[in-house]
Amino acid sequence: MGSDTASSRPKIEEFDSILLDVVESTFKMVFGEATANMIFLQLEKRGSLSREQIPLNIEAFSSGLGKLLGSGALSLQESIVKRLCSRLQLEYDPRLAENFVDYVRELRKRLQE
Repeated sequence: MGSDTASSRPKIEEFDSILLDVVESTFKMVFGEATANMIFLQLEKRGSLSREQIPLNIEAFSSGLGKLLGSGALSLQESIVKRLCSRLQLEYDPRLAENFVDYVRELRKRLQE
């Protein structure tokens, strides 16, 4: 029965597009579409990080969010991780990693197993 769950999980090749989709949908859910687009624009202007580059440079994304949103970035990142876990059919465990960047890396690694 466990193998059915593992086999129905997304593949590692899909991880980046799923991560980006989760980031976009979480931003829109929390801020609304106009503000979400403004945040993406600011990330690109201030941090030279386009929307498409987010999965490839999660450190810059996390840092940029921190600069834009201050301590509010932490709860937003937690929401992204929880929603990402759900999409990847993995259980959310807050003890898995110390921070957002490490958590995303750990989820990516788990899909490779």
